[in-house]
Amino acid sequence: MLKKMEARFRRMRTAAFRSVLETSVGTRWLSQSLPRRFKYVVIDGPHGELLFDPRDFVGNRIAVDGSWNSVDTNAFLEFYRSNNKRATDGVMLEIGAHIGTQTLQFAESGLFRKVISVEPVPDNLEALSHNVKINGLEETVTIVPCAIGEEPGTASMYFDTFNSGGHSLREPEGETGAQSVQVEVLDVARLLSTRANVPASDVGCLWIDAEGFEFEILRSVLNAGIRDALFNVEFTPRFYGERKKAEFIAFLETNFSSLHVVSDGRLVPARFDELFSAANHQDIVLVN
Repeated sequence: MLKKMEARFRRMRTAAFRSVLETSVGTRWLSQSLPRRFKYVVIDGPHGELLFDPRDFVGNRIAVDGSWNSVDTNAFLEFYRSNNKRATDGVMLEIGAHIGTQTLQFAESGLFRKVISVEPVPDNLEALSHNVKINGLEETVTIVPCAIGEEPGTASMYFDTFNSGGHSLREPEGETGAQSVQVEVLDVARLLSTRANVPASDVGCLWIDAEGFEFEILRSVLNAGIRDALFNVEFTPRFYGERKKAEFIAFLETNFSSLHVVSDGRLVPARFDELFSAANHQDIVLVN
């Protein structure tokens, strides 16, 4: 009798814990409380299995929401699908792939014969590589471990302690002794010719998320001869300063025919001068 009561109590306790942990608050608490020996967790996400660090800012969001900005990414892919001149033989160039949250969506979409995913940070590369392998995407996704700039060389990649997606070539202001790692830097032309074996004319779509280095990367992209493509770019004026922001907006207006801003899962047409009022962050889509 006592054993039956104990078993019933354990079942009730487990059910109570599960009901709490399946809420967003409970999931957030659980992911932040896992011991350090649990380096990664894996969930069955909407675009395949996804491995991530649940204590990280991005990982915690994935644990709670099940994905990372997948609604906006789907809106962009649908826009590409409806404006796609290449059927499914184009190449996606993803600069700033992080751990592969968008990579899996790109590969799953069926819109690209190849996805070139560029990521310089060793820990992110480890998770990205795992996510590509556990989903059987090695034939579709080519991972290139480097940063992108206008000239080849090396640079210091500075770590964001709380957000693995916030690592940047930009040295943190007001911080001394910030942890960093040396990474290889390639321009886009060399990336395509020496690491991806893809001609620039095959690139039909670009995704650029580079924590303040979008201007330099776009110049490298255009210098490589990529123009007839659709661009999704993270526009982050908090990193630019007023002078660079003005130069960047002028550059965009000179080199692209139209602009859309991504808002709540929709692409909304906009004027280039409206970017002057953008605050910290705005995902934009550029068309030639």
